[in-house]
Amino acid sequence: MADSRKTEDCLDALNRLREGLPAPAAFAELARYLAHKSNQVVAKAAGLVADFKLHDLGPALVEAFHRFMRDPATTDRGCAAKTGIIRALEAVGRPKRRFFSPASATCKWKARSGRPLIPRLASVPPAPWDWST
Repeated sequence: MADSRKTEDCLDALNRLREGLPAPAAFAELARYLAHKSNQVVAKAAGLVADFKLHDLGPALVEAFHRFMRDPATTDRGCAAKTGIIRALEAVGRPKRRFFSPASATCKWKARSGRPLIPRLASVPPAPWDWST
């Protein structure tokens, strides 16, 4: 369920949460922020997942990504959340099958190497996350 707190309050709480990671209680709190309606809050939460390599939050990242892909032009203007989520997924380990290919029609991402981070396959439906690796 999406968090109804104000964006600014959530961003402040995420700054405080950074100090408490990787405490077990912080994982549940971070999962709540990944379900927030604000793309800025989700982007910051995804950044924490990437920084601390919190593999257990992979399913929450995937859910957040799909939520922002439902109406990407209005829910994530500027692609901050989707970009943060994909960077977090890259940090915790890439899935075997790419689930985020429709995003290529919405955002243009570049890896640090300068090559495209995701393929340009906008017509391919998203594949499920594969945790078997």
